[in-house]
Amino acid sequence: AKEQGEILSWNEWRMRQITSFVSKCYHRIKSINPNIMLSAAVFSNISDARIAYAQDWYDWLDKGIIDRIYPMAYTLSYEDFRDQLADMKQRAYEDKLVIGLRAWDTAGRSLMPLDNPAYNIAHINKRIALIRDGNFCGTALFSYEGIKRNNAL
Repeated sequence: AKEQGEILSWNEWRMRQITSFVSKCYHRIKSINPNIMLSAAVFSNISDARIAYAQDWYDWLDKGIIDRIYPMAYTLSYEDFRDQLADMKQRAYEDKLVIGLRAWDTAGRSLMPLDNPAYNIAHINKRIALIRDGNFCGTALFSYEGIKRNNAL
């Protein structure tokens, strides 16, 4: 397909298709009941979200076609997490972003510090504090199974 004399890349086409779908869903939902909120869980790194998953969620926010975004900020690296939040903060959509945090261990260990010194409830609490300091809309923990193991939370 050509647009303004340029051939769209495969990924641009995919992003437009998904954005069109989100827009249609949003307008249809609001026509039924304006109080229903449309939300989406998305990959938090916007470059990865756009390239690998065709999720241009900043565009959805810019166009006002989504009520809440749940960026899945599941990285183990605190520095990467902090950088992702800083990028989100620059866009000034804190009131629409509920930050998803990793609350599981791939090896099946609990999140108690003695069971898991590399990533545990203390690390999660530090991230929650950063989210609160940034005045984001909220925090979502995934998954419940990881939280309940050994009563970590």
